[in-house]
Amino acid sequence: MSESDFDIGARKGHWDKYPEVFKPRGVFDQAAKELFLQHYMKTGRLYESASAANVCQETVRRHERENIDGFAEQFAIAKGIFREHIEGEIQRRAIEGVDEPIIGGRNRDEIIGTVRRYSDPLLMMLAKRHIPEYREKQQVDLNVS
Repeated sequence: MSESDFDIGARKGHWDKYPEVFKPRGVFDQAAKELFLQHYMKTGRLYESASAANVCQETVRRHERENIDGFAEQFAIAKGIFREHIEGEIQRRAIEGVDEPIIGGRNRDEIIGTVRRYSDPLLMMLAKRHIPEYREKQQVDLNVS
């Protein structure tokens, strides 16, 4: 669907043939932007956050692309905060571990304790990111003739 198809459909009011993400909703004013950004910082999900702000995700994309009222910078900050949450969770699972229940009992239907599990793949990913010696070596051969 091209932008011109979208514009024509918008002018004629033929929203039934367009996907839900393109259908108009509320106004993306400053209050809606704040709601969107707060939700995005927690979830990192564009569609869900746009729905929480009562706008379609295409509206959010347009405001970012055209940097309407400085929205591109605000959205970039929200994306960075969400990335920090992800990195924190990766680090927690790799270094601090996660308690998993031990199921037991007569009918194996009760939690009788927990065991702490660590994620070696996540720890290795962190090591590769922060310690150059753990990064995979890549060699590029250039032949100039």
